[in-house]
Amino acid sequence: MSQTYTVKQVAEMLGYSTNSIYTFLQEGRIKGVRVGKGRFRIPEEELNRILHLSKKSEITTISQSQPAVVEKTLEISQDTPELKTINHSFGLHELHIVSIFDWFFGAAAIVLGASLILYDFKKGQLEFAEFLPWLRTLEISFFAGGLGLILTDLMHKKISFIWHRLFHLILIVTYGTFSYINLKTSEPSGFLLFGFVTLIAGFKFFIRISGIKAFLLFLILYGLGFGVEHITGISHPANSYLSEVFMDNRVFFGSLWIFGVLVTGVFLFLGEKKASVMFWIAMLSAGGGLILNSIFFANTLAWSKSFFLLVTGLTCFLLPVWIVLRVAHENQRRTLALTFGLMTGILLLGIGVIWIMQQNMAEYAARDLQSRLDFGEILVKERMDTVENTLKDASSNQLLIVAFKAENSEELIELLKLIYSNNKVIEKFTALRIDGTILSSYPYDERKQVETSPEFFLPAINERKIYLFDNRKGTDSSGGKLEVGMSAPLIDSEGETVGVLMANIDLIKLKNDLQELANPANEEYFILYNRGGKIIINPDKGINFAQDSLVNNELKEAYNFQGQRVYEISEKIENLNWIIQINSSVDRIFSPTKTVSISIFLTAVLFVGGISLWLVVEKRKYA
Repeated sequence: MSQTYTVKQVAEMLGYSTNSIYTFLQEGRIKGVRVGKGRFRIPEEELNRILHLSKKSEITTISQSQPAVVEKTLEISQDTPELKTINHSFGLHELHIVSIFDWFFGAAAIVLGASLILYDFKKGQLEFAEFLPWLRTLEISFFAGGLGLILTDLMHKKISFIWHRLFHLILIVTYGTFSYINLKTSEPSGFLLFGFVTLIAGFKFFIRISGIKAFLLFLILYGLGFGVEHITGISHPANSYLSEVFMDNRVFFGSLWIFGVLVTGVFLFLGEKKASVMFWIAMLSAGGGLILNSIFFANTLAWSKSFFLLVTGLTCFLLPVWIVLRVAHENQRRTLALTFGLMTGILLLGIGVIWIMQQNMAEYAARDLQSRLDFGEILVKERMDTVENTLKDASSNQLLIVAFKAENSEELIELLKLIYSNNKVIEKFTALRIDGTILSSYPYDERKQVETSPEFFLPAINERKIYLFDNRKGTDSSGGKLEVGMSAPLIDSEGETVGVLMANIDLIKLKNDLQELANPANEEYFILYNRGGKIIINPDKGINFAQDSLVNNELKEAYNFQGQRVYEISEKIENLNWIIQINSSVDRIFSPTKTVSISIFLTAVLFVGGISLWLVVEKRKYA
């Protein structure tokens, strides 16, 4: 009967921790015999097989000038199980990779923590306000937890296993918190993505499961969740013809997607023990799909989901190679570990480049928006000054007052027509009696010849000066729209108020003139608010705010009624107490970063794909 060895004995022989040997047994790298609950014995034949692999690797890699070292490395006595002369013959003795899921979990956390800085750039004040104090803690926890998980994995001999578990637990809590935040901020895709990785990580933390199985389980769960999300209509794709077709048939397409995920999952689990052709195809397809999805999120500036999915897709490319190299030579294993490190470094460098670009773009946007806002403020003030001066001249015109007192409608219309033709910023003139009835108007509109609300003219009569009205809606005949203009008392030579001349401002022309100052390439638009915070122009894109919330001379992030992220700057117009605001699409401002992000993503894909191919080719030398 051949001799068997305990897990502890094999661990000491091979230079690994007992936990690593248990992992190798779970993943099938080492074959053992279960002799009790959680207890294994490794047959001598299995140990010889491992040593045989190591012998072939040593012969291939050690210089011919050092034959004595090879001889010493291969010596083993069958009577002494606790030999330590082969410590360097089985893979890495300094560098140790326990679980690909741990490496994915840690590397994704590092990249995710860095990507939150891009979100933190303007704090996302509107949607993230409730959780803003947590943001910096999340960034640090992701980065420190991911780095700690990988380092304790590499330094398993020098660092206690407890530390490795501690960093694992920190990341579980951090991912779970971030998933909860996505749920509270109405981000179902982020909630599912980070929720599933939290679930699998927690399952792996408490139940012994191989890293490959854990990663595959995460892919399948996320794929199924993605399908259910679209079937229920929780997530809406970008506006396009194809997205409309998809939404009209979302049950069919979603069901088809779920079926595809289940079929792919079968191939993945069947090929997990050995990277077969179908397994390679399934993993490359999953990785490609995840990378395309990451590009979609990058185009919407959802950096956290984008970079996390990118790391997931790149890990899919590495997983088949990982399986091939489970029991491999030290140099190959070092290259695989180095690939993960360089991949993470490339993505961190990319995040840094995007962050610098965003800083510069936001600073330029702030200066540009402020300049356009200043011109807009000047335009509004000049427009209102023009209306006021026109009314002053008209209200002191004796011909107009005489015609008004005589109630000569035809002469009044001719005089109002003359004033109107010399002024293109007024929509309509209206001559009112003291009781508010209309004596005459130009341009004439029979549908609007009704009694005017006293709020438009009484202050002008009582105070005997020009009055600005901007906070009252017109009658039903005017569509109930907000009317803005000025009214001036008509005072005769004897000092008696005989009536009121009212001028309505042409808001459409004012809106168009302001829009000419905006940059259409960045989807910029002006919003003008009255003294009560109600919108005077652009009611189709603006949101009513209280006046005190609008006084802000700094660039800030907000959302319009369509849910689009915008940058805005507001200023108060002196004398009018109006607020003028200019908004610009964040997506358009940062659109150059989309091209940069795609370049970074392609660089990472080519790098990981090239390394994977090279490792597979190199593996043939040791087969």
